[in-house]
Amino acid sequence: MLPFIDHMLERLAGNKFYYFLDCMSGYFQILIAPEDQAKTTFTCPLHHLCISVDSFGLWNASATLQRCMMAIFDRMFGEIVEVFLDEFSVYEDSFSHYLRNLELVLKRCEETNFALI
Repeated sequence: MLPFIDHMLERLAGNKFYYFLDCMSGYFQILIAPEDQAKTTFTCPLHHLCISVDSFGLWNASATLQRCMMAIFDRMFGEIVEVFLDEFSVYEDSFSHYLRNLELVLKRCEETNFALI
């Protein structure tokens, strides 16, 4: 389920330091189960192709990505990071806490092999 934007903005408001991350390849990091790949088949002039990774535009792709992001940042969500699909914001009022929060988020990405590309 996507978060309400107004709730996110309320949590972000009033902080002094923000870091916005846009993971452009977020969808492509979610593998489609081999038994479901045939459901994504399409035809081009010389081939039949199927998609092996999630892609924006597939049914439930956005919901799947949001669930994955929420699982990755579970305990951090709403406290030090806000997540909306493939974009997330790290925030804090003091610079030292902000740097600590950013480090925690980046370490979590590393632990879960979530690439920020």
